[in-house]
Amino acid sequence: MTNQQVIQQQFLDKFLDFILVKCPNCELCARVVKLDKKLSGSTHSCTCPHCGYLDVINDDSQGPLELSEAVDPFFQLPLYLETICPERRLWAYNLDHLQYIESYIEVKTCGACFDELSVEHSLPDWVIHKQEEALSEIQRLKDTVFCTFK
Repeated sequence: MTNQQVIQQQFLDKFLDFILVKCPNCELCARVVKLDKKLSGSTHSCTCPHCGYLDVINDDSQGPLELSEAVDPFFQLPLYLETICPERRLWAYNLDHLQYIESYIEVKTCGACFDELSVEHSLPDWVIHKQEEALSEIQRLKDTVFCTFK
């Protein structure tokens, strides 16, 4: 991606239909998936292809979602795609989210002002200032997903 290419600001809720989490049973990669497409409220399942863990939640009764760092907003499970770096965590809900972060870093769009619910706002400052380290960590996270599902 070149500096001429423009990345449209994305909001975190765009990535909530499919989330990779650490299974509460075996700690391998599990999936949180939206089961219905209703506009208000929905049902999500958490399934682990490794140990067979299954949980279902209807978030109609949950109230507004809390989007907090490195935790899925439905089951409050730790995200599978997260890494701890010296200054702060780098995390993503899924591979599309991780790819978007990678593209954002490559374009180096630092200094812009973003909405507080945007993906860009949730990124730590070091991802721009330490671009190579951030991109290396992103590649490592991608590799862990691909190794898990071989």
